[in-house]
Amino acid sequence: MSDLTNNLTKEFELKLKKSIEAFEKDLSTLRMGRASASLLNHIKVDSYGSFVPISQIATIMIPDSRTIVINVWDKGLILPLEAAIRNSDLGLNPVVEGTKMRLPIPPLTEERRKEVSKKAAEFAEKGKIAIRHVRKLFLDALKDMEKNKEISEDEYKFEADHFEKVVKDTIKSVEEILKKKSQELMTI
Repeated sequence: MSDLTNNLTKEFELKLKKSIEAFEKDLSTLRMGRASASLLNHIKVDSYGSFVPISQIATIMIPDSRTIVINVWDKGLILPLEAAIRNSDLGLNPVVEGTKMRLPIPPLTEERRKEVSKKAAEFAEKGKIAIRHVRKLFLDALKDMEKNKEISEDEYKFEADHFEKVVKDTIKSVEEILKKKSQELMTI
């Protein structure tokens, strides 16, 4: 393995790792029936004309497994925050108490579990597509290296086979993470 292909392989594996991390981050935004600050990560609040994450306008606390408490630093942002949470796909009903907001996390209904499971499957498919896209980009780069005589045909085949094996393993990881998350969802 030349330094050229070694660097390409390292970059390839790093990109695949980032694809898995992005998939796991997407999964963390799903409401699984327990309180978690990560549920709110994807919600942006209109803060005087610009949309910012909740963490930039408030403190998020988890006093118990069924409640999220948000302490808003600026009283003027309580209504935009409430609207952002109500309009999100989480299905939560905020209770405003001055500059505090309580988010009771209701137990998941069977219907909601199916919705969340479907959304998790969509995230998994999106992750697999990203992984396949990474494979295509790196196989194209490898093909260009072969065409430019930077690597031999045998080295190209060896590296392409290696890329394929790593992609299969990575896709298998996505499926295992999804299976674990689905089991967790059904046992809550």
